Amino acid sequence: MDEPMKNEIQLFEDQEIRVAWDAEREEWYFSIVDVVSVLTDSPDYNTGRKYWNKLKQRLKDEGSELVTNCHQLKMRAADGKNRLTDVADTEQLLRIIQSIPSPKAEPFKLWLAQVGRERIEETIDPELTIDRALETYLKKGYTREWINQRMQAIQVRKELTDEWDARGVQKGVERVVKLMMLGLLFILMALVIRSLTLPGAEAGVSFYLSPDPSKLEKTGLFPVINAAMNQAFFTLSVGIGAMCIFGSYQGKDRSLTGEAMWIMGLDTFVALMAGLIIFPACFAFGVEPGSGPGLVFVTLPNIFNVMAGGQLWGTLFFIFMSFAALSTVIAVFENIISYSADVWGMERRRATWLHAVGIWVCSLPCALGFNLLADFQPLGPGTCVLDLEDFLLSNNLLPFGCLLFLLFCSWRRGWGWDNFVAEVNQGQGVRFPRFMKYYLRYGLPCIILLVFVMGYVDKFGK
Repeated sequence: MDEPMKNEIQLFEDQEIRVAWDAEREEWYFSIVDVVSVLTDSPDYNTGRKYWNKLKQRLKDEGSELVTNCHQLKMRAADGKNRLTDVADTEQLLRIIQSIPSPKAEPFKLWLAQVGRERIEETIDPELTIDRALETYLKKGYTREWINQRMQAIQVRKELTDEWDARGVQKGVERVVKLMMLGLLFILMALVIRSLTLPGAEAGVSFYLSPDPSKLEKTGLFPVINAAMNQAFFTLSVGIGAMCIFGSYQGKDRSLTGEAMWIMGLDTFVALMAGLIIFPACFAFGVEPGSGPGLVFVTLPNIFNVMAGGQLWGTLFFIFMSFAALSTVIAVFENIISYSADVWGMERRRATWLHAVGIWVCSLPCALGFNLLADFQPLGPGTCVLDLEDFLLSNNLLPFGCLLFLLFCSWRRGWGWDNFVAEVNQGQGVRFPRFMKYYLRYGLPCIILLVFVMGYVDKFGK
């Protein structure tokens, strides 16, 4: 039997029963253990499961075909993972109910009839689905304000996802970016091998991976931590919400916690490989390793010059790098556009053109900072508009944005801890640890504030 298309939760007397709708057969399938737990007033899932195992064995001994004809489907377990469980259709479930002495038997039969009738009604009038979803959320204790925001967000996200598909973003840009990223990873691994085989590469590896306490004492602990924190916020796009927009398009089949760990792992892996390329090459070609972001345009051409087919490798690398930068721009841009559609109700095409012009205008000071505005040195001699914008973003918007996310997810006045955990743990994958509640609520915000303040003291207090 194929797995039904849609898994849901139905409520009987405020108790959850896992159900699945098979659109092909137009049939409901119910978790037998959940039904047995309700009818026997079992205090927990394990008690209901043991009762059903004994009943199943008794029916089997009696030669009942009911047990033989029962199927198993994957349904969401208490730990959030999809596990196989015994299910029964309506006819089979009615026969099981007859084998269980329970005062709830008759009310449950009426409930079964109601569930079937509601499915037919929803097919005729889809708006009833929304009304019943509202009723279910209310029974679970959510406020009307939260429910309205939730349902509005679902609708907006669906519209944006449909728009992405219609415009070819998911089937076009996303597919191309994935291909380009795989190509970029392959080239990075080839560059790592070539860089490590250059003369003098050992000194670069030692400079990159060997701790030097004297440098920490010279620079200061808090500036180093502040720089590391800002870099983490920047590379993961956490503080300004770029990561959130792609998370909103994430399906419910994979947990957000597991996907976030994959992102952090891949990001760290790519950063490590970049270091193993850049620093050995710096020492091999006599380039100052503290030259900044421009190193990628200084050391890499030297590596390509000593590689077989270096021109081809170099061309492919910078093409792939361009697409990597494009994917970042798409993330930031999509965040702005989706906000306009969600909050202001703006039509997507109009929002795209409006914000494209706005971003172009806002980018002019940075571009002019190297020529017409070169005399403008906002943070002291030798600085420019780009330095000011980097300071505002890295030292202010990113940490404060991350702090707001933390407070929103962990405090009751925001989303709330329980709602946050329930959302991120949907689907298969790593579960978010509940024991981190108070660390996220109190510990981490204090650390961010401390590092933020000390970063200001270090920058302007000397």
